[in-house]
Amino acid sequence: MHEPSSPHSSAVDNLAEQGLNLYAVFELSQLPDSIIDDLKQSDTDLDKYSRLVLLGNGGQRFWDELEKVQIDVPHPVDTFSLRLTEAFIKTVSAADDSSLIVYPQSDVMVPLQQLGNLAGWGTPSPIGNSISPEFGLWFAFRAAFLTSVELTPTKNEQRPSPCLTCVDKPCQTACPAGAVQASSSTFKLQNCITHRLSVGSSCAATCLARMACPVGVEHRYPPQAVRYLYSTSLQSIHNWLAEK
Repeated sequence: MHEPSSPHSSAVDNLAEQGLNLYAVFELSQLPDSIIDDLKQSDTDLDKYSRLVLLGNGGQRFWDELEKVQIDVPHPVDTFSLRLTEAFIKTVSAADDSSLIVYPQSDVMVPLQQLGNLAGWGTPSPIGNSISPEFGLWFAFRAAFLTSVELTPTKNEQRPSPCLTCVDKPCQTACPAGAVQASSSTFKLQNCITHRLSVGSSCAATCLARMACPVGVEHRYPPQAVRYLYSTSLQSIHNWLAEK
């Protein structure tokens, strides 16, 4: 006879079923000083919390589930992620817990890539995004929260970047802007922005370098998700330039 699952394990399973299949729990006292310093920049009282929980999605399921719920708001990805995060917190928290969501839609500085590296989810890639040995470039950080619930820290295994063994470097040759330098960790952001803003740009609603990466191609987001992400980021660039 199987033992019944705990509310915590059931909640983690439910997150995965809804597409948030990446889950990491960090003990605050064990995090590097650089990460703690970032978290403190917003004057967050870290003494009230003992854990930081990081949630993410790898692969297509998140997008499939998001399409089912049909959220008609300006930021459907963040809204869906927050709904799932709030439901998870409610399930695992005691009545007197005071968890604090610090990402997304928060003024707290959360060093997502550093935390992702510590969790073993991914390492920096030549296109700026983190890259996962399993999911390639098709994973993302969706939420993070601080909590006083004594959740068991996850065992995080840091793995080498798949870029280290990539010989052909297709991300570099596919980038029409010359923004990707596979031999360097420096992504030429201005080159990318200039090309994306050009008339008839081939990267207005996609990233040719990202699409060319051979790692985790079976986990590539569906076409409508790629169009949404890059159309949204392009609009953000226009908004940023308009405010300058």
